Amino acid sequence: MAYGLDKFVTNSELKSVWRSSVFNIGKSFTVKKIRIPLGATLATNMTITPKLYIDDASSSKTLNVINSTNYTGRQATLYPDKQGTNNFMLELKWTGTVQLPVILPITVEFEINEP
Repeated sequence: MAYGLDKFVTNSELKSVWRSSVFNIGKSFTVKKIRIPLGATLATNMTITPKLYIDDASSSKTLNVINSTNYTGRQATLYPDKQGTNNFMLELKWTGTVQLPVILPITVEFEINEP
């Protein structure tokens, strides 16, 4: 049995995790906005929990859950306003019973914090 982001299971809880590469900024920064395009319109039992890891995962922030209660349409826009000093990584964790594909690219906007 194989597991992965492309594994489809019917009538069962979907559980998958995706993590981006580490984005090295090298100076103090603030992640301001994340746009996640979706391959389907949000409906009941579609859930993704995004989490932002900062500075070699020394801290993290769980962002608003992407589901039909919090978002409509085919894009989720998040405003984490999370500061770091060196790097960050994005994690997406799927749960629920209905597939919710993510379309790349995911866009992350950040600002360099000037001293």
